[in-house]
Amino acid sequence: MTSVDVHPTKTWIVMGHEEGDFFIWDYQEQKVVMGLQVNKVPGKTSRLRHSISQFIKETAVPHSVRSVKFIAQKNWLVVGDGDGYVYVYDYTDTELSEVKKFKAYRKNSVDSLAVHPTRPYLLLSSYFDRNIKLWDWKDLNNDPVKLKEFYVKPASAYEDGVHSVKFDPRDTDTFACITFDNKVKVGNINSSSLTTKVLRPFKGNYFFTHSHQYLMVTLSSKSQSEVQNIMYVKNQIWDLKTGKVVHTLGVGGRKVRHAAFHPTLQKLVTVLDNGTACLWDTSTDM
Repeated sequence: MTSVDVHPTKTWIVMGHEEGDFFIWDYQEQKVVMGLQVNKVPGKTSRLRHSISQFIKETAVPHSVRSVKFIAQKNWLVVGDGDGYVYVYDYTDTELSEVKKFKAYRKNSVDSLAVHPTRPYLLLSSYFDRNIKLWDWKDLNNDPVKLKEFYVKPASAYEDGVHSVKFDPRDTDTFACITFDNKVKVGNINSSSLTTKVLRPFKGNYFFTHSHQYLMVTLSSKSQSEVQNIMYVKNQIWDLKTGKVVHTLGVGGRKVRHAAFHPTLQKLVTVLDNGTACLWDTSTDM
């Protein structure tokens, strides 16, 4: 599993996979309601060629689904793939239909997506590119698609790309990203520059509002126990006002690969390294 997102009003979780497909799972009905093979499944030759190429330059698996995101106000599902394409699907309760496809990155994958809470904007970022991009979907019929770019200056020539990007729900024109040099950079859609705020070595971050608190969910890339040589990657929930950890999420010592929050309900989804999806109630003491 490469990515996960939660629908804001329906009881749906969408999950993208390296095999080039995605599925929408109804967590109330406990069943898959829809799915689609976006790209052909990478063959053995393609995977072997990709594995060898990683010694020269790290890239995403070709044809894989790298990111998924609901745009509920349009009844759309957006998918980013390993070849730099973005697919926009219109959905009903049972069917999906493609409404747009465009190239966002010429040679790199689309690994993270963020939807503006009130304006028709979609942010895109790549693990392997220094530019965050903004798509205004009011221009749905424009071809080629015009994308505004925000340059993410790396600390060195060897530190490319962005782990994740997310809009701030309190200041909706502000967004944050995690870079590969383990820094949080903050930008505004009305400016082309980003400022750096160093927190700790986080691999991903997700803003969300819980009651009157202002919290951030972070995915740490550090080892829990270097002595025992156990790589236990965990989620932590931080109170941004106090700078303290209020919760730590972990299941049986498994690595937590991805996290997604429900935009209106106090629900959090985490995906473990074995593909298991966990649903958390953030209104309780976790």
